[in-house]
Amino acid sequence: MKRSFLMTFAIGLLCVAFLRLLADSTHADGAVLPVSPSNAGITSMPAASATATVCVPNYSFTVGQGAIAPGTVDIGNHCDDCVTTISLPFPVPLYGLNLNSASISSNGNVQFTSNSGAFNNTCLPAAGFITAVLPFWDDLRTDGAGGAAGIFTSTTGTAPNRILNREWRACIRPSSGACAGVDTQFEVRLYEGTGQVEMIYGLLTAPTSDGSSATVGVQRDTGSRFTEFSCNMAALSTGLKLTFTLDPCETATATLVPPTSTSTSTQAPSSTNMPSNTATSTATYTVTRTPTPVPPTGTGSPTRTSCARPRVASATSSSARTPASSRAVWPNRSPHV
Repeated sequence: MKRSFLMTFAIGLLCVAFLRLLADSTHADGAVLPVSPSNAGITSMPAASATATVCVPNYSFTVGQGAIAPGTVDIGNHCDDCVTTISLPFPVPLYGLNLNSASISSNGNVQFTSNSGAFNNTCLPAAGFITAVLPFWDDLRTDGAGGAAGIFTSTTGTAPNRILNREWRACIRPSSGACAGVDTQFEVRLYEGTGQVEMIYGLLTAPTSDGSSATVGVQRDTGSRFTEFSCNMAALSTGLKLTFTLDPCETATATLVPPTSTSTSTQAPSSTNMPSNTATSTATYTVTRTPTPVPPTGTGSPTRTSCARPRVASATSSSARTPASSRAVWPNRSPHV
């Protein structure tokens, strides 16, 4: 009997110690607090990233007055709907691109990748052109006029501030044959280094030399960026100068994604000190014990003492466009065959 009592008493002490340990390591809301201060640590998993805004510049224009810087070299363009490709004396930084050659059309445009001889103008963007300057895109001719018609070039200034001049001495396409005389004169000026573009208008005496059947502007690639001054509008006059300049890029902006951290902290339990990190946990305790019978000594039955703690409840914290078909048909023009 004495041995049975001692065995029961010892089992009881063990149960009390076990329950005391669980009580000390469990918060009132059921969350288990770490109990080993020796392995405290914080594991940080940074996920910061920066996204820069890439600037693709576009042009804006101002209107003023100016005079043509005459071209002195004939590039050999004397024709109807033809294109002449030439090398440039310096890279032209149009839209921030360094361009080294150009295809110059009799129909009043300079193309830097395409070489279209299209005469029937449309409003921008124009899919048939790949990066172009269009001072007077219309149905023109650069032949005739007693040899006076054509496209002429010159370069002014000194490096790194040179200006490339391209002058058209043309006519609005007549009803038949070559130009009887020059009635549409204009020029494109391309600036080294800055990408500035100027369009200057000289002699404009034909009924539609005022731009009422022309497109005027600049375009990047097939139209991802473009700036149009006019389209089929009587907006051009002798002495007019249009200056196109690249808008400055804004400073790149960055979007920062704050890092995410997974922290594991260890601290001794305290009735007044809670961990600063938010814990989401579910604590469920199940204590299963199999009592070991004590062999009887003398008379009586073995005494079973259950030290199973009641289950702790779970807690969880948790541009208006004008169609080509609607363009005015001028009586003195003949249709292209």
